[in-house]
Amino acid sequence: MSLVFFDADRAYWAVAAGVVVIGVVPGRGPAVTRGLHRAVGTVAGVGIYLAIAHAGMPEVVLALTLGALQFITEFTITRHYAIAVAAVTPMALVIVTVASGTFGQTAITGERITDTLVGAGIAVATALLHPPAPADPSHRHAPPHEAD
Repeated sequence: MSLVFFDADRAYWAVAAGVVVIGVVPGRGPAVTRGLHRAVGTVAGVGIYLAIAHAGMPEVVLALTLGALQFITEFTITRHYAIAVAAVTPMALVIVTVASGTFGQTAITGERITDTLVGAGIAVATALLHPPAPADPSHRHAPPHEAD
């Protein structure tokens, strides 16, 4: 779907957003929560990227900023997914745009938000539309262990 409506070079953004929403912990509740966290974190992260891109900071400060964002990501990824996404999104956008020579241009930010919202939305819809998985009495999988 993302190949039809979005840039083929970045169609993986929508797919990746969907996979991280439903591919980690089974269940409807976790999918909705992760989808919301992914969407909110991406929008906040794009705002952070725009602030970094327009700050005009020297390369050393930009490198230290990327290090701080990496620290925040590592520290929060298991505690609060939206905060981690808000830190990893500007880090990814800075790295991609600096490498391509488009640092500071805003065209990529709208695409990133759109692709993430579509991918996370499809994942949440999929989780809500499919019947819940049966209970796992042997507790081989991550919670929830009961059907939701």
